[in-house]
Amino acid sequence: MAAEKAKAAAALASRRPKWELAGRGGQRVELGAGDCPGDEPGGRALEIKGCTGCEFVLGGGLQVIKLSVAGCKDCTVAVKGGAKIGTEVVEAWDNEDLTLEFHCRVSSLQLDLSHNVTLRFLKAEHLGYVVQAGVYGLGVSFREDPHLDAADLGFAALQRDHPGINDTTDQFITRVMDDYLLTEMVLRRADEYPTTAREERLAQEKWGKATKVSEDIVHQTLNSAVGDKLSANDKALLHEKLEAVKQNRDSEMDIKAVTDLERSVYKKQQGNELFQAKEYTQAAVAYTEALQFDPANHVCYSNRAACFLQTGHYDNALRDAEACLERDPKFVKGLFRKGLALSALERHGEAAAAFGAALNLDPKSAQIKSSLTMAQMKAARPQ
Repeated sequence: MAAEKAKAAAALASRRPKWELAGRGGQRVELGAGDCPGDEPGGRALEIKGCTGCEFVLGGGLQVIKLSVAGCKDCTVAVKGGAKIGTEVVEAWDNEDLTLEFHCRVSSLQLDLSHNVTLRFLKAEHLGYVVQAGVYGLGVSFREDPHLDAADLGFAALQRDHPGINDTTDQFITRVMDDYLLTEMVLRRADEYPTTAREERLAQEKWGKATKVSEDIVHQTLNSAVGDKLSANDKALLHEKLEAVKQNRDSEMDIKAVTDLERSVYKKQQGNELFQAKEYTQAAVAYTEALQFDPANHVCYSNRAACFLQTGHYDNALRDAEACLERDPKFVKGLFRKGLALSALERHGEAAAAFGAALNLDPKSAQIKSSLTMAQMKAARPQ
């Protein structure tokens, strides 16, 4: 739910005009009510970019919809009491020696590819969560809750507990849980929803308990005096309801946190279903997402080529068919779709060669034989 709210807030902020403070050096900049340009309710999205040795103080009734800090060095940005970030979303990336200070609620704080970042909160309740990737040196402190302070939650420290992590793709989430500052690695379920190992474990326990409770209720009912009075129809209905609970559990577990390879399989299956429904453009998108997780998957290239053939993008279809064959030169569907793309591009001699290679591998295919004959006839015609 928190991730969905942050996504919605970011979408809202992206539609607002931007207020940019860029390229400043060695300045102290105090901002208050009336300083934000425009008259949009809640203010504009404030972007502080490419500044060096500056201190920005946001206070005095200033309202901005979102705060971003990018490409800054040796800077401090303090959001004091009386200032408000409407969406409670803050983003910071490509910074060095940056201090962010908050006297207001920040629900979502995204940090990326930075060095030596210090986060200072007035109190623990002001922090929703911090998501970081590739931050070397990250300190977090709380003036009114100093027992939660952490000197270094940066990438080098995280590597000790998570060897082999990648500083550009692996994310970690930090939040206050049960009066403890907890940092966990972000996992992605097959449906792309972010989670953690702890949350996955709790979800599995929850579904397991729910299923057990349902089973107990059904069995107790059937083995009681009430059950003796139920008709065969009613008993069947009880079993159907229990089966529905089990299916919901299995469906939820099917999209648990998975490896990139498993996410690729999930996306490929989505693509297959969309192709069957003749949603060819959306199917191509799903196959593209599958390839992001498994670039060596020759079948996804072949399937995306089929989508491009259906939508009339023959150059793209040929490129994907060839990419498929680079990975598996004997994949019959890849050869066949290469032939179809070449035929559509009126390169009939090359198409005949592709169909011939496919037929050698699958000599019983009537579809390939027919396509080869047609390509040979067209190639033989005078130009």
